[in-house]
Amino acid sequence: MTAQRHRLRPGTSMDVKLNSPAMIADRARHSGARLGYAFAVLLFVVGCDLYVVAPLLPGIRTTFGVTLTAAGLLVTVFTAGYTLASPLIGGLTDRVGRRAVLYAGLLSFIVFEAVSAWAPDFTVLLVGRAMTGIAAAAITPTSYTIIGDAVPYRERGHVMSIASVGFSVSAIAGVPLGLWLSDFWSWRGVLWALTAATVAAASALAFGLAARPAAEQAASPQRQRPGGSFAETRSILAATGPVLIVSCLAFAALGLVYTYLVVDLGSVWRWSNEAIVGFLFVYGIANVAGNLVLGRLGDLWSKERAVRVGQAVEFIALLGIAGASLWHRTWALVPALLIFAVGQAYIPDLKAMASAVAPDLRGRSQAWNNASMYGGMMVGSWAASYGYRAFGLSGLSIAAAVVVAFGWLVAGATGRHNPKPARIREAHR
Repeated sequence: MTAQRHRLRPGTSMDVKLNSPAMIADRARHSGARLGYAFAVLLFVVGCDLYVVAPLLPGIRTTFGVTLTAAGLLVTVFTAGYTLASPLIGGLTDRVGRRAVLYAGLLSFIVFEAVSAWAPDFTVLLVGRAMTGIAAAAITPTSYTIIGDAVPYRERGHVMSIASVGFSVSAIAGVPLGLWLSDFWSWRGVLWALTAATVAAASALAFGLAARPAAEQAASPQRQRPGGSFAETRSILAATGPVLIVSCLAFAALGLVYTYLVVDLGSVWRWSNEAIVGFLFVYGIANVAGNLVLGRLGDLWSKERAVRVGQAVEFIALLGIAGASLWHRTWALVPALLIFAVGQAYIPDLKAMASAVAPDLRGRSQAWNNASMYGGMMVGSWAASYGYRAFGLSGLSIAAAVVVAFGWLVAGATGRHNPKPARIREAHR
């Protein structure tokens, strides 16, 4: 039987069925999910680069003869470069194109990761880590921007939750992975391995994007709106102002609790290192489940409602953590922390809401959202560094609950604050 006989004729029953709205929507849904998985792998590798360095610091200190405090700057300069560069790079994605910025960021990330692994002295390593952080700032927000361009708003929460799983898992697995790899390789070997992993993940993603229509390229006009950058800034703030505040508060609450959680479990609760690593693994699974559930609920209900449900769960969990810490009840602490991991996983919905702007502003909107999140994390971690000794985990949890409660009130304004016409256009894309 020839291929000609297998070819569908327009208008036949099979052709109508395959090109029905339901079938087209189903193919688009699966295509979006595959895009989310590709970005999840990439974001896992990029996220691991941030978290895997912490357990390598003793080896780096020995190699270069620096203090542990100086070695700790390697984490600081990466985070600072990542946070400060995000808003600046976001503008480039709107003007020169998403894929161009993404590929430039990936190439730079690979080059400076290799420089860090090769570094002949500590200064070169420090510069390499700072530049790697800047390169990461061109990867993460741009990844979510491409998803925002390629996936309809009504399905965007689920796809962004899939991509977010990669970064969430790296936050939990990065430290144990670094400890495990350091048993077999030197810190240089671990960084070379991350370089190779980034090459593999970037190649797979580039291959996948090459097979997709470049829908996001149309979202990168070379012209400015009337009124210039000031008018564009007003448009972004008008659409996503409350989302930026909620994102900052969400990560501030996380920083308050998570910064000294491992220290508290070891010194106050007397957990062994094995017990802490095992718990963090379960915590990571709970967070992944929360990402997927709240991302899907955001598509089924609304993004705003999913965020507020997550915040309510998070608030209750924080009160539980505070009570368990105050009265030292392990049976209450463990479930409260796991519920907290689920509740605070509404970040994909916030990213989807940040993408609900005009396409030529979406890159900056995602970048600002990213910067607000990690700015909140830095503030929360800074506050925890001063408050932990005085108030302990219970006091920090109560403070985090207050922050989340304020965020819940602000989140209630997101639906009223965002312009309805923009939402209607997004919903029908």
